[in-house]
Amino acid sequence: MMLRNPLAITSGLALLLAPAAAVADDDDASTDALGELKGSDRVSAEEGDLDRSRANVFEKERFFIDKLDTPDTEERTLFQGNLVSSTFYYSESGGDAKGVGGGVGAASQFSRLFTDLRAQLDARHIKGGRWQARMDLRGRVVTNPEDTTASSVNGDTRVQSGLTGETELEVKELWITRPGDRFDLFLGRQYIADLGGMKIDGLRVDYAKSDRVTLLGFVGAYPLRGSRSISTDYPVLQRANGDELGRTPPIAAGAGAAYRTTLSYGSAGAGTVAPLKGEKPRVYVTSTGYLRSSSKLDLYHFALIDLVSEGGFAANNLSAGINYRPAPALRATLSLNHVDTETLEVQAQTFLEPADASRIRNDAALRRVSSTQAQAGLSASLGAAQEIEASVALAARYRPDLAVTSGAGNYTFTSSTSVDVLAQLVHRNLRRTRLGVDGVRSFSVGEASSRSSYLGVRAFASREFKQGRGSWEGEVGYTSTKDDGATGTLLFGQAKTSTLSATGTVYYRLKSALFLMGSFGVGSFGLSSTTGAMTTTDPKVTTLSAFLRAAYRF
Repeated sequence: MMLRNPLAITSGLALLLAPAAAVADDDDASTDALGELKGSDRVSAEEGDLDRSRANVFEKERFFIDKLDTPDTEERTLFQGNLVSSTFYYSESGGDAKGVGGGVGAASQFSRLFTDLRAQLDARHIKGGRWQARMDLRGRVVTNPEDTTASSVNGDTRVQSGLTGETELEVKELWITRPGDRFDLFLGRQYIADLGGMKIDGLRVDYAKSDRVTLLGFVGAYPLRGSRSISTDYPVLQRANGDELGRTPPIAAGAGAAYRTTLSYGSAGAGTVAPLKGEKPRVYVTSTGYLRSSSKLDLYHFALIDLVSEGGFAANNLSAGINYRPAPALRATLSLNHVDTETLEVQAQTFLEPADASRIRNDAALRRVSSTQAQAGLSASLGAAQEIEASVALAARYRPDLAVTSGAGNYTFTSSTSVDVLAQLVHRNLRRTRLGVDGVRSFSVGEASSRSSYLGVRAFASREFKQGRGSWEGEVGYTSTKDDGATGTLLFGQAKTSTLSATGTVYYRLKSALFLMGSFGVGSFGLSSTTGAMTTTDPKVTTLSAFLRAAYRF
């Protein structure tokens, strides 16, 4: 697999490939936008007479259902979904940290344990009618320690990941839709993927202007960005000084157009997020596009630009790329990506420490942080059966000055430039085993830098068993990091780390609808830090991690 920038791909190409391919069989009169086309709804290829009541091509494959209707389900609801349980455990052990005193351990005294439960359900032609629905819910149960430590803030220590480190109940999607003659209505919690991926609780309307062009608009409440639970979707908002603004949610609205053919997809539009109290509205424009100009060349882009916001004009996300295949065994990629922060301060302040002169705050100011990356890669398949793949990539990254204001004073992290060199070599089938090695080397460029140098290497192997019902995978990796810059120029000194790890994973399909996955890993972590002329080396920390997932599809 070609090494490439995952952020650029997920922001543009991943959303585009599936929809573009989905229309390749549009002239099959047995299928409509939602999987059924019958009677007077059929398409006449000779006359191009497309009945809009059941054939909005733009909305084809919106649902994830691949079940086929039977005589028993045609006049009833067709359900499909899955249930997934994921459990993760992590712990550390080691000696006492140096230079701290009081017997403080170098390893964390807390173990992490949480279980995620996720349920997804799609429902088509509910009770034989036009209504459709989708539900995607996730819950997390955590085991936080009950004691309070010096590192905790206003309550029990929280050691879990997530927005607040507490038990979560998240509604990812929950909406219903009714395809009409030309209008499709969507009501509920949903993502507006065609217009910047906006998440709303509200209404979306699609108008099928033609079989290729759809006009769309949306309006609704705007949940807190980054929220992972219904308890934090709409918090009590507050200013930086702690004054409460109430629970009035911001309102999001926008409009645009999208098109789709067998070889292209694109959308463009504008939107706004308007806090009703405490902050000026954010107004943005967005555009997404994908074009397969030939069997050898793919082009894609994604743009999200703030025209008006509390932080001023900003290009939040600009991504563009080219995939070029001059020969079946050779592929080249080129991508450019720029990312800037985008948030509503009145929402973010809710989860920051309140203004209090009696203690030092580490979040006194919110600042825009941006970075730009350009990457080029080349992948070639070698051997008589092209079973060997060699990939190389080169990436350059730039971050401008970053000013930080806190109770400890003001500090500016100087601009930095770094270069990443990536390489991978894979043998797909060496005595029925897939073997590979890869590595990445990241280093700063220039005299002054606030970056860290990074080296990571990995060797891995995988193999199927039980006639393909299961597979195992193992890997061994080594990483090291080092803060760049002259000693004493960094605010908190410098650090060097090294990690050696080994992980084993087993995948197995117990039944056609039941899938199991488990992994176990061990590692050794070392840290040394330099402040001024003093260097401190902590004892090695041993890490243990385990992951178990069970998924049932129905």
